[in-house]
Amino acid sequence: MFGKKKEKPKPQTFKEKVLYNLKEIAEAYVIVLILRIFLLEAYQIPTQSMVPNLLVGDIFMVSKLGMGSYVPLLHGKIPGLRNPKRNDIVVFISPAWNSPGIWGEVVSLFSLSLINIDNTYDNPKNLVKRVVGEPGDRIAMSNAHLVVNGTPVPTTFVVMKNEKVMGPHKETSYYDFNVYEENVEGKKRIVQHLVGRYFLFNVPSYPEAMKLLGDDGVVTNFDGYRALLLWYFPEVYIPRKGDILDLTKTKGYEKYLYRLLVERESKEKVDIKNGQFYLKGVELTKWVVRDDYYLCMGDNRDLSEDGRYFGLVPRRNIFGQPLLRYFPFTRIGVWNFNESARSIVNREM
Repeated sequence: MFGKKKEKPKPQTFKEKVLYNLKEIAEAYVIVLILRIFLLEAYQIPTQSMVPNLLVGDIFMVSKLGMGSYVPLLHGKIPGLRNPKRNDIVVFISPAWNSPGIWGEVVSLFSLSLINIDNTYDNPKNLVKRVVGEPGDRIAMSNAHLVVNGTPVPTTFVVMKNEKVMGPHKETSYYDFNVYEENVEGKKRIVQHLVGRYFLFNVPSYPEAMKLLGDDGVVTNFDGYRALLLWYFPEVYIPRKGDILDLTKTKGYEKYLYRLLVERESKEKVDIKNGQFYLKGVELTKWVVRDDYYLCMGDNRDLSEDGRYFGLVPRRNIFGQPLLRYFPFTRIGVWNFNESARSIVNREM
């Protein structure tokens, strides 16, 4: 009448409990791994290159849906919902990154980067910078002010501030910085420059700098010209996919950037002899560009290893944008990671 009485479940053995818990852990691990590869990934800012907008130690979630995730091991690209725009803060794989080999990548991936073999101080993989140049743009810099497509970016002085700076061996010093507000097509961003850098280097005039950076010596002895790029670089064209670059008309700094581009796309060393490109011993006069490219720079302009040095970033390398900063708790924020001029002034008062 009342039906059969339910039998009590048999108590699990120790072995069954262990197997059940391992199954639960494995399922959770797979879910986390899939989310990390395709949708969201935590990232901590390791350097000062994006100060004052992103500080050393800030931890945030990177959204990969909009920009399209980069598939590890296969080095493939899943299309995103949109392309990066000027002024976007983006997360990307450094074009200068060298893989430690398949097993190094496997260990880093499946340990969820707890064992970070493929992303080290000497060989950084994932970088956070700001897009200052899109495919098809012509970008220059004069006296540390950007010029986009022939128009100087409106730049306004905000405040001078004193800030702790960490050296390469984690020693710290305090330096003065001038903070500026740049206005890019109605979107404002804060950048900063060292105040005392004019005393650290013998800064040439604009004509002298253009002469130096227009010489092919910048290609063969780049380290000797690095300091100049704190103030100047001549106008360079940011290529689009399908562009045919006439390599015979390049010189100086632009030749340096295009040499890196060709080497990375061809995966072969490019030699420069008598001002000409040579690939596998054969003179190379033209190159069909295989991807859209972007110029990405840090907001802490004098303390940023960025696209001025490691070269242009291909679209396939850009995989994310900051979504949510959740540490430190005093800086929790969503979407907008741009400090305002007013907040910087209030902080310094």
